Amino acid sequence: MRERQLPRHLRNSDLKIAYLSQQQLRSFNLPFQLGFSDLPDTPRSFESPTDADTASIPIMIGDLIIMATDGLYDNLDLDEIVQEVSAWEHSHHNPNTDSLQTLAVRLVRKARELSLDKQRDSPFAILAKENDIMWGGGMPDDTTVVVARVVTA
Repeated sequence: MRERQLPRHLRNSDLKIAYLSQQQLRSFNLPFQLGFSDLPDTPRSFESPTDADTASIPIMIGDLIIMATDGLYDNLDLDEIVQEVSAWEHSHHNPNTDSLQTLAVRLVRKARELSLDKQRDSPFAILAKENDIMWGGGMPDDTTVVVARVVTA
C-alpha cells in the first residue's frame, strides 16, 4: 500500500483501504452465485442473500466505496486499484458525481486491459498456481464496478 513512514507532505497520495470484504467461494474459481430458480426438483445451486458475509464499518464524509465483481480483483491487485484511484483523484481536482462514473469506467477498462495481458501474473494467476493450476496472464471475465462517495444528507 502506501509508504506509512514517508512524511505526509512528501507522499503522492494519502489513500488507504479501510475495509476489504472477504471473497466468498465454494472452492477456487467457484464464487458464490446469487440467484433463484422456481423450477420443481431443481437442486439448490444458488446462494441466497442470507448466505452473504455482512459487516458494519464506520464511514466518513468523503470516503469512496468501490464495489466490484471478481473481474476487477482477478486482474488488479490492491496496490494497482489504489494507483488508479490516485491517478483519477489527481485528474479531478474537485471530484463530483459525474467523475465517479469516470472512475468506475477507468477501473473496468484497466481490468479489461490487464485481463488480456499474457505476460504478467495477475492476482488470479497467482491464486491459480497456489491451487496447483498452471495459469499465466490475466483472467478475461465480465467486470462490474460501482463507485460511491459518502456525502452529507
